[in-house]
Amino acid sequence: MSKITTVGDRVKIKHKNKELLGLVKFVGEVKGKSGIQYGIELDKANTGENNGAHSGVIYFVSKQKKGVFVSKSAILKTNAKNNSNPRVTVGSKVKVAKFDCDGTIRFIGDTTFKAGLWYGIELDAAKGKNNGTVKSRCYFQCADKHGSFLKSTDFEPIAAAKKSKTSNADAVASSASSPSSSSPSSPRPSASDSDANRRKDIERVVNVLNGQGSPNTITSIIQSYDDKKEAEDMEWLKIIATLKSINDKLVAQQQPQQQEQSNAAVSNNSNDHNASNVDVEQYASQIKQLKSDQNRLQQQVDEAQTNRRSAEQQVSALQADKNRLEQELNSLRSQKQSLQQQLEAAQSQQSQSEESNSANTNELERRLKFETEEMKQKYESEIRTLSADKQRLEQQVAKLKASSNYTEPEPSEETSEEQEAKLSDQEKDEKIKQLQRENEQLSGAVRSKDEIVANAKEEIEKLKKEIRAMKEEEEKEEVQLGNLEKDRAKKLLEERVNELQKNTLSTPSTEKKKTISELLNESSKEDAVDIIHGMGVIKFEYDKKLKKDTYNLDLTNNAVLKRLTNAQRKQFMLLLAHCICDNSGQQKVEKVKLSNMGIDDKLFPDFMDVLIENIEHFEADELWLESNKIGDEGMKKLAVFLAKTPAKLEVIKMYNNKAIISTPVCNELLSAIEENGILQKFTFEWRLTQHRDRINKKLNANQDAKRKRKWAKKK
Repeated sequence: MSKITTVGDRVKIKHKNKELLGLVKFVGEVKGKSGIQYGIELDKANTGENNGAHSGVIYFVSKQKKGVFVSKSAILKTNAKNNSNPRVTVGSKVKVAKFDCDGTIRFIGDTTFKAGLWYGIELDAAKGKNNGTVKSRCYFQCADKHGSFLKSTDFEPIAAAKKSKTSNADAVASSASSPSSSSPSSPRPSASDSDANRRKDIERVVNVLNGQGSPNTITSIIQSYDDKKEAEDMEWLKIIATLKSINDKLVAQQQPQQQEQSNAAVSNNSNDHNASNVDVEQYASQIKQLKSDQNRLQQQVDEAQTNRRSAEQQVSALQADKNRLEQELNSLRSQKQSLQQQLEAAQSQQSQSEESNSANTNELERRLKFETEEMKQKYESEIRTLSADKQRLEQQVAKLKASSNYTEPEPSEETSEEQEAKLSDQEKDEKIKQLQRENEQLSGAVRSKDEIVANAKEEIEKLKKEIRAMKEEEEKEEVQLGNLEKDRAKKLLEERVNELQKNTLSTPSTEKKKTISELLNESSKEDAVDIIHGMGVIKFEYDKKLKKDTYNLDLTNNAVLKRLTNAQRKQFMLLLAHCICDNSGQQKVEKVKLSNMGIDDKLFPDFMDVLIENIEHFEADELWLESNKIGDEGMKKLAVFLAKTPAKLEVIKMYNNKAIISTPVCNELLSAIEENGILQKFTFEWRLTQHRDRINKKLNANQDAKRKRKWAKKK
């Protein structure tokens, strides 16, 4: 019969070619698994498969990745030493006194209708309350009114009941057959129940040796020690085994002697009588020897008990000394803690005055430093923007100078056709003069911006000097600045910053500015850079992640397309694309932000065509297209653009796209991304899981390749 494994046992199992230790917390049927399953909470984390749940049903509770379900064949070893639960499992027969009938265990574990460990029992008679299902949860299956859930105290295993009756009968028979003279003295009141049981076992063995019992009694006593693991039990087992071996030798010697006696009785009755007398004397001597051994063993047991009591007294004395020393140590610790608190209070009073003196000064220094750094970064970004504008204006001046070369014609006789030609020449002269005037205006604007930049730099240096002077003065005087003085210093600094901003941003305007609609009606792709720059949407911005200034085109949430006609909207998107791919030698745009602009499939394909044609001049590393309405046609153009692998484009943001993209177009876009080895991030709401898996796999590969290139450069 295989050993029973039940809830509360410690087990060793084989799971995924590994031997693991755990605690049994459930025994029964599991949905989706065949046969009886054992729910085990493993000792080591991340070695299991679940948290006690399977297919949405919770069978027991454990931490994540510590629960596992296995069959009986996967359990290698069971340890029930510290388990007080009944030794029953699914399939065990039990007697239920409550219903006066027998039953079969079908479930062992926790339930949802009440806390604690419950046993689901299928009764032999229709005296139950259910069919194994309670509150829509099926724990096991049986006939109606045959199911019941009970605690461990409400039933008794049938095999255990029979065994207990048999053992009680044997005990009564052995006690009745043993004489009062052979029983040892009664155990001392301080001895444990296990010591009394061991002495009774020795008495029964001695009775067998005295011929007052069956040899099978010794065998049953030895078998009762199989489940006992204590060291004292093992010592007693050795003694009983020694006595059994002596009894076996006596029986073995007695059989041939009896045979010889029967043979000699036929020939000579007197010799048989003498031989039997000799055997009796030998048996008597052996019995005396066994009794002396018994007395000696009893003396050893008494000495061991005496030594044990003396050791317990010593341990009690040592424990009392330990408690007394711990009390003294706690009192010393409390005294030390009070002294430390007094010392800390004195130190805090001493340092509080020093901290109050320097707190305001440190706070002012920190605020001045932060505002100075912030102002420095802001003006440096503005200076870079002005420098880029200066470079652009200088290039325009150079173009105007190149186009203003004109030579006067030689005088000749004027005909009607020549007069008409002359009129056209006059118009050209006027145009040239107009261009020269515009050239002078642009030159003046450039000079004024150079002066503004120089003044800004001077003001920044002055502010730095003033801040350094203020710090030196504070260090020398070491006085507290009141709230009024700090407010005045902050107000003075804000006034200087505002004044400098006004001087920097104010540029002389000599003529009335044209509207964006008028510029678009008269524009061509050569005017793209001037028009987009004139809108003030391209500038340097400090990137905290990269810790540097980036040249960004930012039209996020810009409503310019809503104010234009369809033709103007299309022209604006074309100019925007030409500005992004500008090859005039100016500063290249690094980030293009076009989120929530109202771009749709009527505008985006033409915009992407320009980017595809000029892809060798596209150097932006980020393209933001979130919250637009780009459909299948626009996505196809984007796929063509990505397949050509722009040199620096690493991030594309298309989250919250307001148009539905068909599956074939999504596949085309994914194929293009898989051909791109530069792209690091692509945010888009993919409908299918396989699409998300493909894009994540490719982007992860690109990120790994970028890290490898970075480490290769460092090495």
